[in-house]
Amino acid sequence: MANRIEITGTLKDIYSLRSKLKNLSNFYYLEKGNNTQIGYIERKDLQGNPKEYFIIEFTPTGIVIEYTDSETENPTLRKWNVLRKVMPILTMVANEYNLDPQSLMEIINYSLEGLLESIPESTKAGLLEREELKSKIAQLERKIASLEKDKRELEKELFKLGEENEKLKFKLRKYESMSDDMLKKKIMDWIKESGGDFDIGEFSKTYKVPEARIQEMLEELIRERYIKPL
Repeated sequence: MANRIEITGTLKDIYSLRSKLKNLSNFYYLEKGNNTQIGYIERKDLQGNPKEYFIIEFTPTGIVIEYTDSETENPTLRKWNVLRKVMPILTMVANEYNLDPQSLMEIINYSLEGLLESIPESTKAGLLEREELKSKIAQLERKIASLEKDKRELEKELFKLGEENEKLKFKLRKYESMSDDMLKKKIMDWIKESGGDFDIGEFSKTYKVPEARIQEMLEELIRERYIKPL
């Protein structure tokens, strides 16, 4: 295998390391002196032979990752995918090694840079446009949420104003309309001035009082014997 990734570090506890590696499922396990290997077969050919796989060797001075090429991925993407699969294992055994952080970060950064460089410019532009679109959508969603909140507040204010308006109209009607005693006096004055005649319709237009109320007041005046039935 020509593909190789090396991470420098110092092994602290080989027994703890091997105990953890033995518990990994679907991995081949092998001890070679002070070195420990695990292997993972990703793909087999039609005869069942390993076609794509990677091997991780844990040594006293670091970790070596070797892997095969892929027929479906370019070298940069292949390297990135292998690292992606290996990282959980490195995290699992981190306490058993004093790994060189700079060595590890250089490998990851190099892989990321290669991965980005392998992306066509048209795809990058599309991804950028997509991110900008997502940002604009998020902004619009925030604006819509704010408008919905403002709308609810406005509806509450309008409801309060409606209630206050109804109360005010009630008060105005109360002040504008004649009291019963005043209306009775106006009716009697009208009858006297007209020589005993009374036109309900004309009186209603003159004083802007509903005819039903005038009729009610006339009946009360008759009951109270202030006037006689017409």
